Amino acid sequence: MRRAEGAPRGFHHGLLGIALSAWLLASGAGRTQEQAPALGEIAAPADLGLLDPPVRDQFLELQSTLARLLFQDSTEPGILADGFGALAGWFFAYEYLEQAVAGYHEAAQLAPDDYRWRYYLGQVERRLGRTEEAIASLRHCDRLRPRQ
Repeated sequence: MRRAEGAPRGFHHGLLGIALSAWLLASGAGRTQEQAPALGEIAAPADLGLLDPPVRDQFLELQSTLARLLFQDSTEPGILADGFGALAGWFFAYEYLEQAVAGYHEAAQLAPDDYRWRYYLGQVERRLGRTEEAIASLRHCDRLRPRQ
């Protein structure tokens, strides 16, 4: 069960506002407009305050980690990709599939040679029923994946 029982009415709006404010502030800090990854589609879940506390805490920790990475000018693109990928993985696990797609897209753009993000993107697109996009992502992944 994702939603916490008995959460006060309107409680999630306050948490959501705080989380989104921190997210938006961090997204532009220390980086030029061209360098800042696009976070518009990777919003906090609308029902954040209704999630079970451990699930909500997981999200807030991943979001906080990514915000710290975005704030630092010296963060390598691969490390940022890992941050976006971790957050996208949370979204995927808890069925926020559109946010997962946006996160994996961002990770794939930051680390274009890392096959993981194309693979996971293909899995989410498959789950969404976007067969053509899933096939394209998985073919891209196959071209990048190291052979053993």
